[in-house]
Amino acid sequence: MKRSDTLLGLAAAVLLFVNAYGAISGFPVMDDGELLTTAREAGAGALIPTNRDRPVNAWLIHASYSLFGERRRLWAATAAVFWAAFAWQTARFVRRLLPDSPSLAGICALLVLAPLVVEMQHTTLTYVYAAMLPTILAFEALLATLRPERDRDLGAGRIALGAALVAVGVLVSEYSVAVVVPAVVFLAVLARFRAAAALAVGGAVGLLGFRAIADLNARPDTMPGVQAARLLGSRLAQLPVRWLSGVWYALVGAYGQAAGAVKLDFASKSSILAAALGLACGTAVVIAYRPERRGDPSAPRTRELLALCAAVAVGVATMVLASRIPDKGDFHSRFRLPILPFAVAATTYAFERVTRPRWRFLPGALLGFLAGFTAVTAAFQVRRTQALYDDIAQRILPIARASDGLTVVVMDDPNYSVPWAKLQVHYGLDDEKRTWMLSDGNANRIFGSRADCHGADRLQVAPTLRTIGRDGPVAHIFWVYWTWQEKLRLEPYCIAAPR
Repeated sequence: MKRSDTLLGLAAAVLLFVNAYGAISGFPVMDDGELLTTAREAGAGALIPTNRDRPVNAWLIHASYSLFGERRRLWAATAAVFWAAFAWQTARFVRRLLPDSPSLAGICALLVLAPLVVEMQHTTLTYVYAAMLPTILAFEALLATLRPERDRDLGAGRIALGAALVAVGVLVSEYSVAVVVPAVVFLAVLARFRAAAALAVGGAVGLLGFRAIADLNARPDTMPGVQAARLLGSRLAQLPVRWLSGVWYALVGAYGQAAGAVKLDFASKSSILAAALGLACGTAVVIAYRPERRGDPSAPRTRELLALCAAVAVGVATMVLASRIPDKGDFHSRFRLPILPFAVAATTYAFERVTRPRWRFLPGALLGFLAGFTAVTAAFQVRRTQALYDDIAQRILPIARASDGLTVVVMDDPNYSVPWAKLQVHYGLDDEKRTWMLSDGNANRIFGSRADCHGADRLQVAPTLRTIGRDGPVAHIFWVYWTWQEKLRLEPYCIAAPR
């Protein structure tokens, strides 16, 4: 292994460590909170019926929780293994597709690990099994069918292996289908029709098996008929604009947004650490490009770039047709995971080819800096968010223990749809059952606005497929006022209407 590859590998390992730190210190992040609350209050056995729309995924989650319990370090370590495997796959994919640009493989691995195009690096079991495992299996199938130089040399063994990997992935969840469709288009553009057919057949077989074992009625909004009706009921003229916006975001916009968020504050340790890791990643990229600066005799791989862009375009189209939001970050970014290796490869290669050979290290170095800087800032952000929730939890705990009914907390935090789990993560079961947390939008529907509040004697939050809900008399309703610059305040939610 060359020294440059070693340096990029070390940079990737540091990013994995930073992501794991964020996952542990910010735990639970996003849907991990649903899993945690369900297992605590309804028992680990409830994880099976609450994930019955994906039975294989349900078994994996149940088995992991039974083995790990609430040991968050094991949850984060599991996620780190999956992300490491995905980054390794991406490097192999880029190296095989673009052999004339050896440095791109390591850069693309860094971009996969950084919360840029996809921002789900701090979630653990709920995401890695439902989304990452089927995606990894589908990409391994793609790699298996890409190995021969020519499509006609693809043997029956590799055809069967590719189809089998895709089929197993689809049995886990429908995320594998979201990889298969762009992968088939990608292979077709490269004129690898036997490989494309193998993946398509594997996807079809897996989908038939998935429909046979899954409870499709558990999530009717994901059924094709429901999605088609929703699509026809929307403003069809907006679909091309949403599609273009999604493609732009996946290829360019996510990096521009991350670059715009770069701020150096030398009074902040996290800012200094982010800058240091960003510079380290950028330096590793510069060193990786050093042997390539003498010239560039290779012709541009236009067909390969076109195949990558076609895969991204088709992948975003599937999101739009499924009524997903293709150009948002945070939790919405999960839908871009199936096209992530295609997207980062297309972006890095395009930037490389539009730059003069002697300066081609510059865009790679800038992308490396963004990867390192964003990884640190995102990890510290989820840590700060959990610290905020912990502060609220400690303040209301004595009040909740002294009350006969539920203590309800209302907070404006659009990033978290599972706020009660973040509030209760350090509570015992008795304290947990005394409290609940709502976003301000849900509180408006239940209690009315703060200025026009009719209150409620009883809180009735219906359970959903993934959540347990809450039903009980209400003792207190608090509003949380907070900014990152001011001290947190707890106020009564209901206030007198202005005269």
